[in-house]
Amino acid sequence: MPDEFDAHVLDVTLILQADHELNASTFTARVVAGTLADIYSAVTAALGALSGPLHGGANTAMMKMLLEIGEVDKVEAFVKDSLAKKRKIMGFGHPVYRTEDPRATHLRQFSKEMGERKGNTKWYDMTARLEALMKSEKNLLPNVDCYSASTYYMMGIPLDIYTPILRSAASAVGRPIFWNNTPTTN
Repeated sequence: MPDEFDAHVLDVTLILQADHELNASTFTARVVAGTLADIYSAVTAALGALSGPLHGGANTAMMKMLLEIGEVDKVEAFVKDSLAKKRKIMGFGHPVYRTEDPRATHLRQFSKEMGERKGNTKWYDMTARLEALMKSEKNLLPNVDCYSASTYYMMGIPLDIYTPILRSAASAVGRPIFWNNTPTTN
């Protein structure tokens, strides 16, 4: 059973990850709704788009990357090697935000506080080190997935439900609104 702080953090992360712009999954839902398909088809198509690691699946990919790195003192070598190999470093940059993703600001604090409360700041420290390196090396700032990954992990949430359960539940709230606002004649 989660404690009050964990429950509060989860509530806020779901709100922060709710539909907030015309992203890939929202666009997909609108395209399908525009064919006058039913709401179930529009939401299902949106969830398919959401599952990709360059969209809703990025928080899972971010945590897998942190697990691969393993330790704070290995972050710099990982970043340099990844950049040299043109490997995507998850959790950074955003197609809309040119400044820091405002959701990342809240999640950074949650990750830090979660680590302090759990007595293990390793995941926060690794993410903060990644953030500093990505800003200096590529001028990329964290997005919503950067700190949500470690926050979920420290809550004990299994990686395999980050996207299909948490992220899709948060995003699915907005999908019916787009479907409902689609003209019934094209």
